[in-house]
Amino acid sequence: MSHIRRSLSVFALAAALALPLRAQSLAALCRAALRVAPGQWSSYRFIGGTSDGGTLRLAIVGTERVGDSTFYWYEMKTVPAGKTEQDANIVQVLVAGLGTAKLEIHDLVLKAPGHSAQRYNQLLVGMMAGPIAKSIASETGRRCSNPAVQVVGWESLTVPAGTMRALHLKDAESGGDAWFVPHVPFGVARVLTKDGHDMVLTGSGHDAKSSITETPQQVGP
Repeated sequence: MSHIRRSLSVFALAAALALPLRAQSLAALCRAALRVAPGQWSSYRFIGGTSDGGTLRLAIVGTERVGDSTFYWYEMKTVPAGKTEQDANIVQVLVAGLGTAKLEIHDLVLKAPGHSAQRYNQLLVGMMAGPIAKSIASETGRRCSNPAVQVVGWESLTVPAGTMRALHLKDAESGGDAWFVPHVPFGVARVLTKDGHDMVLTGSGHDAKSSITETPQQVGP
């Protein structure tokens, strides 16, 4: 469960860095960051800390109808440093969108290295990921209206994915910094924590496919 929590915490970070809504332009950037479209993806590399050298990919890898609504499969794939794609931890959650006031995880699929993919129904999801989902939702709402998040200004940012114009944000509470780029899927180009742990954008696109090619085994009644 530890890799689930780590991946979902990144989910929270990616959504929560959607900026305080203190001006119309920032509100537009917030909406752009949380826009969901099938196929969008962004990849990152971790620098420093216990995750140094590891990678992360965030992606929307499919849709599914739930009642009269369209839900999205949001995938988080982490590969530890020195490992290959076969060693990836993959978490997929079926959600209505990102950054909603009440984030509901309808279904959950997990695939750990060396194991078959498993799909958990909503009853089990409620026990496994419900509290995490609530934490993500409340954190998103807090950050989007948090006056402690200060806008430093637009800067030229160079990351492995290239040089781009980014909006620099500083969180006075956590001491961390983030750089936001509207045209990048999920909006985040760089995150730097107070203790020097860095997450930098390495690529992005709109052609993402599910990293799980097998049919997940259903778990639960």
